[in-house]
Amino acid sequence: MIAMSTRQRIALAEFLATTFARVRAEKLNGEALEEMTVGERYAAKFGGIVAAWVSLPNPPNRASVSNKALFTAWVKKHMPAEIETVEIVRPGTQKALLDAAKAGGGMWLDKETGKSVKIEGITFGAGDPSPRVELTPEAAGAIGAAWLRGEIDVTPLLALAAPASEEPGSVTVVQVGKLVSICQSQFEYKRAERGQMVAVLGQIIRRDLAGDLGTLSEAEAAKLLDTLEQIPGREQLEALLVPAAAEDVAA
Repeated sequence: MIAMSTRQRIALAEFLATTFARVRAEKLNGEALEEMTVGERYAAKFGGIVAAWVSLPNPPNRASVSNKALFTAWVKKHMPAEIETVEIVRPGTQKALLDAAKAGGGMWLDKETGKSVKIEGITFGAGDPSPRVELTPEAAGAIGAAWLRGEIDVTPLLALAAPASEEPGSVTVVQVGKLVSICQSQFEYKRAERGQMVAVLGQIIRRDLAGDLGTLSEAEAAKLLDTLEQIPGREQLEALLVPAAAEDVAA
């Protein structure tokens, strides 16, 4: 297996992070609402070891300004000193009022009159429910061991595309175009050297392509593209092929 480059590992980490976050928000949170009870705390075990405690807290209240003009007019009426000369509510005041709305059901307590007044120009309501996860100190060991035992399958979470076909001749037109482009630009193969180029690609995957890239499988083409991306130039490419040729002779 060819080691991944740093940029590949960074890209993979970003893909996994964003994909898992989307799956949790769009799928798993909804499943939790159907299976879990608000306020209850559940153990998530791997190999009999508690890796995390999962609970479903009450969703937090949210408040935001939805009608700026109406909100500003309301503040101007009830708290005129909090209006700037450009007719905007002071940021600190806006935050305090939104916090008050979240805590008081959309209301503000007028300390002078002792009455609660509905704040106009804002949107108030409960946020989206989301399970809370508290990982235990044993989480890394338990999950890692379960992964090595083959007990964890992340495929459903990733929703990955179907595996590339290994059938000879299943290579796509796009893949062929990329291979030719890389060989010409990165390894300086001329049009007259196409036969040599195809032979070199065949050596990399240890199969005679009979001078035709169209005999590649989709999986072989994908492997070639990943391999070629990590080879800086033609000299390094040819050096890579020497050991392979020697092994073939020895066999």
